[in-house]
Amino acid sequence: MSDEGETLNEQIGGWVAVIVITICALISGGFMPDWNVLPYVVWLAIAGLGGAIGVAIYTQNWLHGTIAGVIIGVGAVLGVHAYIIARSMLLEGWPFFKLELMLGGGLGALPGLLYLFFVANRD
Repeated sequence: MSDEGETLNEQIGGWVAVIVITICALISGGFMPDWNVLPYVVWLAIAGLGGAIGVAIYTQNWLHGTIAGVIIGVGAVLGVHAYIIARSMLLEGWPFFKLELMLGGGLGALPGLLYLFFVANRD
C-alpha cells in the first residue's frame, strides 16, 4: 500500500464488505424487520459472501482474502446477534443505539480481521 492512502481496489472492496455485512447484521438482528424476509442462515451466507467478495477485492489475494472475508462477514453477524442477546438479558427494556452494535460486530469480526492482517496481506 502506498503512503498516499488507499488504492481504488481497497476503497471499493472495503465499502462492499462493510455495506453488505452491516445490512445483513441489522436485518438479522431485528433492526430492519420489514426487510427480514429470509431465514437467519441465509443472512449469514449473504454476509459471508459479501465479505468474501469485498475483502478479496481489497487484498487482491483471492484465496486468503476470500477466507478472511467469510470469517469477517459471518463473525460480524454472529457477534451482533450475540451482543443483542447478552445486552437484552442484562438491560431489559433499554433502547439500543445502532452505533452500539458496532461493538458486537467488531468483536465477532476480530478473528477474520486478525487473519486478514497477519496472513492475507503478506506479499
